[in-house]
Amino acid sequence: MNKEVEDQKSIVESPEMERYRGIWELAKPYLAESRWWDLMHTEMSIGYLFKIIKEEGKEELENVLVPAIILHDVGWSTIGDEKHVSWGGEEMRRKHMEMGAKIAEDVLNRVGYDPLLTKQIVHLVSTHDNTYLGIEQKTYEEKLVRDADACFVLTELSFWKDYHVKSVIKGEGLAPAEFFERQIEKNCSRHTKTAQKITTKQIEERRAEIADASITPLQRYESLKAKADRINQDALTK
Repeated sequence: MNKEVEDQKSIVESPEMERYRGIWELAKPYLAESRWWDLMHTEMSIGYLFKIIKEEGKEELENVLVPAIILHDVGWSTIGDEKHVSWGGEEMRRKHMEMGAKIAEDVLNRVGYDPLLTKQIVHLVSTHDNTYLGIEQKTYEEKLVRDADACFVLTELSFWKDYHVKSVIKGEGLAPAEFFERQIEKNCSRHTKTAQKITTKQIEERRAEIADASITPLQRYESLKAKADRINQDALTK
């Protein structure tokens, strides 16, 4: 698997995460019951967020933004199996944000998080996918959460699961290169310079993967899903 996955995962296990360990441990079972990639996605998004706030000089926002990115997708755990192939539907987007906000508030109350910070975090969870509903992210905090979330879109994991679902399961039948150019057109713009730099590097990496014919798209997908399934099972059995 791409080194990027392991690099971001190492952040979750680092001392930087210690103050959020209780939130993370409570969030993991919800994420493991969400879309099959959400636990890995969240691990990676946490890493992106730490990098973004450090390089953008916004460390003072950490105590709001880190819990928000940990909890942003827990609401998918309340939605049925259709979430694995039809996650882009507006009703599902709205529902997972609404339910995620309720779960986030419960988790933060359980760990005794500051009530004023909790209110801000719950708001961020309830709005993090607004861009997909045609609603602009307005505050700087909303934009940073959006960037950390969106930096996942062109990763190895996200690209090859998107390709498999949309081109194979849903029968669109595009070649990987054609599908990738469409993904870039839709998903390459970020709010911060740091996130844009991350995305530019990902574009180069995906193009190299697509050009490598020694591994088929199906093999890439199956390998990534098998790893995600193991991680999810571990989170549910501990």
